[in-house]
Amino acid sequence: MLRNAGTSRLQRLLDHWSGAEAEAPRQDVAERLGQWLGMHEALRLQAAQQLAVSGEHAPAGVERAGADADALGLECRRLRAALQAGIAAEQADPALGPEAGFPAYHRRYLGHQRRMQASIDSLRGRARQALAEASPELARLALLDGSVQQLFGAREQKLLAQVPLFLKERFERLHRQEPDETGAVPLPLAWFDTFRRDVQEALLAELETRLQPVLGMIDALHQDVKQTS
Repeated sequence: MLRNAGTSRLQRLLDHWSGAEAEAPRQDVAERLGQWLGMHEALRLQAAQQLAVSGEHAPAGVERAGADADALGLECRRLRAALQAGIAAEQADPALGPEAGFPAYHRRYLGHQRRMQASIDSLRGRARQALAEASPELARLALLDGSVQQLFGAREQKLLAQVPLFLKERFERLHRQEPDETGAVPLPLAWFDTFRRDVQEALLAELETRLQPVLGMIDALHQDVKQTS
């Protein structure tokens, strides 16, 4: 079994840069979430879970047609492609040469993060709305996702804001052109090509991380359509 099977692509990347060995989580999801919650947040999450289980206040809307699920999936694919294209475009930007230093990349990275957050949060809200109108079961899932985002959204953004710090350390280490594990010294400016690829890989990995809740709801909607058709 892979030791890092329980970790995300982004976490594995950051572990690789920092020299840490990624391991599968030793705690289950509930235990890890518990470390993030204070008493007030824990009570709010418990209340949301109870509503999800009991069905209290869940809408009794009609089942969503397959076309609605397909439309959401198409919108997600288009959004992902647009964000990926924006990330890839920077590889050819002459304004981001080695003389610009890390601050230029830092500003660009933060801009990508803002675009990802705004567009994906909007799509996530529409996905919840689609679930709320599909069936009582999916409405409960939408309610739970909304509660989780409200409780953990700020913490998630705070953690993702640390990614550029890893990239800064990566930039400085590569800039020093230290010998690799074989003792070979990189060619001039080869370090910068490596760094640009690292930035692109980090952004793509973060994009996948941010999309996971949306993809999960879209999959749940597709499964519901299949079961009721």
